Amino acid sequence: MTTTGLPSFALKQQSLSKSFARQIRWWALAGGAVSSLVFLAVSAPWLHLLRASGGSVFVPILAVAQGLAPIAAVESAIMRREGRSRLDATSLLGAFITANGTAAVVIGLRGEAWSLGLATAIYPVALFVLCRLLNKAQLPVEKKVSIRELLSFSRKITLQNVVFLVLQQLPSWLISSRAGTESLGHFSRASTLAGMPATAMSTSINRALQPHWRKLNEGSSGDRAMVDSAILASALAFPLFGLLVAHAPAIILLWLGPNWSKSANLVPLLAVSYGLSIPFTVVANSAEMRGLFKPVRFAQIAMAVGLAPGLVVLYFSGEPIWACAAMALSQFCGIATLIIRLPWYSRRAMKSTILGISEQIGWALIICGLGWAAAEIARSNHLTLFANSAATHLTLGFLISAGVWLVTFRFNRARRILKNRLPSRSPIKAMT
Repeated sequence: MTTTGLPSFALKQQSLSKSFARQIRWWALAGGAVSSLVFLAVSAPWLHLLRASGGSVFVPILAVAQGLAPIAAVESAIMRREGRSRLDATSLLGAFITANGTAAVVIGLRGEAWSLGLATAIYPVALFVLCRLLNKAQLPVEKKVSIRELLSFSRKITLQNVVFLVLQQLPSWLISSRAGTESLGHFSRASTLAGMPATAMSTSINRALQPHWRKLNEGSSGDRAMVDSAILASALAFPLFGLLVAHAPAIILLWLGPNWSKSANLVPLLAVSYGLSIPFTVVANSAEMRGLFKPVRFAQIAMAVGLAPGLVVLYFSGEPIWACAAMALSQFCGIATLIIRLPWYSRRAMKSTILGISEQIGWALIICGLGWAAAEIARSNHLTLFANSAATHLTLGFLISAGVWLVTFRFNRARRILKNRLPSRSPIKAMT
């Protein structure tokens, strides 16, 4: 409610007054305190249920992060709402470097498990301080907004995000409780490889788009923005995650070493799931920012239906690959349902979105398929340019895929969108 609902509410306001911004900050502090106490209360039984009691060492320091994250998220949203996107990016980067740098030093000096949670705890503090220092925009003083409206919107965002959280975490919870820590370890490594770039990409795209949705709530302009953003997000995401699908064994070998081949088997399906999640997140976030919650709820129902068969098989077999298959099917059902259920101004926009995303899947198959073929040819001929053969095959596959992407981008619908929206800039430069 506090880390997503309050910032989203601030971003959707046509005008935001100084007094109301102050109210949002107080709600963030109060909500953070309550959520931190709840986190402390439920952590012990929850860890016991997941057969992961060793995680209790992280609870106190993560409770600090839980309490401070809302006020940092609100400050960042206010800065973004005022059109200070570069300063927002600077504050995010500065907070990331400060938090992870400090944590790395402590880990190196102490080497204790709890220090792994330092980065999570320090980040909101650093983000709040940097946002306050960098954001000098003066807000108007006269506008007041209903607290009832704030709580209503935040509650809706909260409920939907809780459902998303459960849908995303159910596979790992089930693996933890049914298959044990070894299977969970392989699943978590594979999830990290696919999930980290997905989180970074979807977060950055949504942070850039969020301040604009309140201006695009009428007529066909909202449709055009939705279509263009979904296609551009797909054009960015699908080739990247196609590379994970094509080269998972080599990437896992270079990243984790020779004893993690089970993780490599899980990566392709997870990459499909996380790749689809990026345009889905963009479309769902745009709907929420414009107050369209019902289509997102239909999408969540479809995701649950798609998730269920794989989790049932996982429960009885204990094989984590079924969790990956369930996540991929769930994400496909979710994005298809969301696009169909949105109240489009014209059905042509819905068809354009479906065709545009399908086209990006086709381009990703061509781009990554040719790179994979080149890597396989090099492997079968024992070609080695570096000391490590996996590095050779991976580099060759990436270079071929990048070359194909550059050559074919002129025919891509994403190029036409960028050319129309950014006529003074190179489409490829804008895309990258």
